[in-house]
Amino acid sequence: MVYGRQILQRWYDEAWNTHQENMQLINRLENMANQDALTATANRRALDNFLAQAWERKEPLALIILDVDFLNVITTTTVTRPVITASPASPQC
Repeated sequence: MVYGRQILQRWYDEAWNTHQENMQLINRLENMANQDALTATANRRALDNFLAQAWERKEPLALIILDVDFLNVITTTTVTRPVITASPASPQC
């Protein structure tokens, strides 16, 4: 009976370790999905999640939206990583 318990304990420990590793990977992927790769700031998905949570909590909220002209000039002078240029926004935006 002791041998069977050891096998079960080993299986449980391996399953728990695998679960922990998977949870770390999931957290890492969620962070990557909510962060802009170029600027390392929150992206639209993160904003949508934040607004949904604020709406559910029924908290007062102020939202400021900025449109930065010549963003390419800013990113090429301040970012040390390779720069990915964005195409100009269409007039419908």
